Amino acid sequence: MSFGSLTPPVRRRGKDIKPSNNAMDMESIRARRARLEEIIHSMRLPPLTQDSQSVHGSLSLLKGQETRGPPSDWLSSRRGPSLSDPNTPLKSSTSRRPQPLTPDKGVQSYPFVSRPYAIPLPGIGQRSHLTPTPLPQRGTPPTSGKRRTSDDRAQIYDKRPMTGLPVEEGGSEADDEEEDVDKKDSPEVLKNIVKGLGSHSSSRQMSCAIKARKMLSRDSNPPIEAFLEAGILNPLLPLMQENDNPKLQFEATWALTNIASGNSKQTAAVVESGSIPILVKLLESSEGEVREQAAWALGNVAGDGPKSRDAVLLGGILQPLVNIIETGEKEGPTKVSTVRVVAWVFANIFRNKNLALTPEELKESIATLKVLVNYPDEEVNVDALWALSYLSEQGDEEIEGVLREDLLPVIVRHLGSDRSQMIVPALRATGNIVSGNDLQTEAALAAGVLPLYKQLLRNTRRNIRKETAWALSNVTAGTKRQIQQVVDEDLLLDLVKVIKEGFLDVQKEATWALSNLTSGGTSSQIEALVAAGGVEALVTVLGVFETSVVTVALEGLDNILAECENKQAIVQEIAEAGGKQKLEILQRNTDETVSSKAKALLEMHFDNKRDNSDESDIESQGDALVN
Repeated sequence: MSFGSLTPPVRRRGKDIKPSNNAMDMESIRARRARLEEIIHSMRLPPLTQDSQSVHGSLSLLKGQETRGPPSDWLSSRRGPSLSDPNTPLKSSTSRRPQPLTPDKGVQSYPFVSRPYAIPLPGIGQRSHLTPTPLPQRGTPPTSGKRRTSDDRAQIYDKRPMTGLPVEEGGSEADDEEEDVDKKDSPEVLKNIVKGLGSHSSSRQMSCAIKARKMLSRDSNPPIEAFLEAGILNPLLPLMQENDNPKLQFEATWALTNIASGNSKQTAAVVESGSIPILVKLLESSEGEVREQAAWALGNVAGDGPKSRDAVLLGGILQPLVNIIETGEKEGPTKVSTVRVVAWVFANIFRNKNLALTPEELKESIATLKVLVNYPDEEVNVDALWALSYLSEQGDEEIEGVLREDLLPVIVRHLGSDRSQMIVPALRATGNIVSGNDLQTEAALAAGVLPLYKQLLRNTRRNIRKETAWALSNVTAGTKRQIQQVVDEDLLLDLVKVIKEGFLDVQKEATWALSNLTSGGTSSQIEALVAAGGVEALVTVLGVFETSVVTVALEGLDNILAECENKQAIVQEIAEAGGKQKLEILQRNTDETVSSKAKALLEMHFDNKRDNSDESDIESQGDALVN
């Protein structure tokens, strides 16, 4: 009895492709360890020579690593880039993503592994204050959305003219004199700074605000918690409202920005202090630097998670953000640094699920993102693309809004970029669009994503190949006409190839793509898959350690056997690829679904009953000999 018909094609949004929590069964772990130990014990030392001591030492060290293997992510990963996990709280002190790896440093070898383990692409992560850090050479969904100012950047900014005001109180000369003062974070020093912030002397307030900002801008161990314990928020908020002293207002907002870049507890303290309405009002300041800094602080709050994001939305952040971009469009160019911050804030707002926007807010936000994604700055484009990818994960209504604003052509244009930091968010956005309804999938295909997907399946970045396979799995979960376009584009050969490369995370997504085709495709489309080597590819997946992907492969094989007329040829191909032996092992798997599916295939197509009777005869003969 076929079980393939019970599982219809499955479409999966971007959040559904994160690393798996499925553990390997203990039998597989023990078997793998036994193989490793056999390899180790079979190693022979070279003949002893005068130079052999170092070789002997190296082998001894290697033997001491016998219980090590590839990292857990290589053995078990689930749908999603990771891309670092997008659900991780968005913070870091100086970068929104892990540091980039050059192509020849992006692959790391592990003992006794026949294939390399490529480190996953980093997420967008946090960036430092006032001028964002250079974009990594690779990227995935941001794992961190908070940013703190580095001390070096603070010094650079102090030397820039501030809204035309003369350098008097707190100017760069004063900063130079105070640069080495109060570096210790003793409670007495912090209390004196907090006391100075609340004084009636504007010069002392400025001096203490600069000291606090510099200490909080450190890359290493900024005293955020110590300042909070000293009560810095109480005197800081009034200084942020000093409209007649924009320099002091700016310094106070800067200090608050870096407090908000701390952990969730510290960010919550910023929210609970009542700072959100003040920051939102500062977005309308006549001083550009103050507006930019307020947006930065709000971005750090929004990046902390859904609860903080909702607090920022309730504070009314969206309209002032939209106005900053619209004003620049109408009255003259806004500073590039401000536009970069606004794009990043939008990405942090849309990052988490359960986004509650009114139809008008959604429409205005998407219209603003259209400006940003076409803006002549790569960093702005990247953050706008991430914002669109997050927005398209929210649901079909949000996807429809993106399509109505005619954003798909520009997303596809960026998908064809040669820069991976541009490709990854564009790929995630198009993948989410094709995960929508059939009309939305059709719109993406009409925009020309399939030829680009073909190129991306051959990309040297493993995470890009994985994301592309995931996107294609959503296309093959569509209509027969959409599946035919995948067949016509010769994408089946590339999907089979990435499965044979042996990287589990890529294999998993490509297996979904092939299995979805077998569930919703026509007989001729399934035959095209067989001709492309799909049977051998699915048999390959039967040998991996993750039961979820093995289940998908079993369903694909069963669907192929159910639809193809020449079943005997398919059975023979499975057997020649080692499938019969793998099925015999899987029928004893601890996972009930896997074992039942494997057993059903053996009984229906491989005369497993006869094999079982032969095994019983052998066992009975052995018992007779013992007796």
